[in-house]
Amino acid sequence: MTLFVLKLIAVITMVIDHTGLIFFPDQEIFRMIGRVAFPIFAWGIANGYRHTSSVKKYLYRLLILAAVSQIPYSLILGTVYGTPWRMNIFVTLAMGLLTIVVYERFRTDKVVQILSMLGMMALGFLFPTGYGIYGLVMILLFHMTYGKAYAMILWQSMWMFVVIELAQEYSHLFPYGVLRYLSLPSAIQYYSLATLPLIALHSNNIGYNKHKWWFYWFYPVHLGVLYILYLFG
Repeated sequence: MTLFVLKLIAVITMVIDHTGLIFFPDQEIFRMIGRVAFPIFAWGIANGYRHTSSVKKYLYRLLILAAVSQIPYSLILGTVYGTPWRMNIFVTLAMGLLTIVVYERFRTDKVVQILSMLGMMALGFLFPTGYGIYGLVMILLFHMTYGKAYAMILWQSMWMFVVIELAQEYSHLFPYGVLRYLSLPSAIQYYSLATLPLIALHSNNIGYNKHKWWFYWFYPVHLGVLYILYLFG
């Protein structure tokens, strides 16, 4: 499976997810299908880290996209759910890239590496980002198991199971607003498991690569279009 096909799957399932979120909030099937998208975005960060010519420029691009995307993202969440303060997925992706950088930077000093990782996870836990610490660990695991399909599926499945079950078990200890702030995953995230075999099938063949950043710029553009449709639909 080429990189282009993976990106196309992510984009299509993301649009389905957000369409359901905005226009059909009671139809869970849209959200189920949409769970396929984020793991591909997360894996894309691990893949991009290995292939970019400049990690610094890569990070800057992600931060620019995060800033641009926040406008339509906040408009949608503010209008539909009353939570305009939440941060969009590109904040999570940028933090995920930073987590990989920190992990590699202190690879020879395990104590500092562990403390640095805990610091990054704390930021993921405290900041109201999409997917929070769940997403950061997913990105890091994709990096650590890169090119090892079976290990990737095993560790990602274990991480999903542990964090989802813990969130379900102890969710009653937190007010609903706190749960939304922390982005603790619900059982619907289990549908993300369907993405792992698709990523494992990636053949290192890029495929169509003209205008390669379309994959990322599509995010703020489609949010803006959906918001306009919501206002005038």
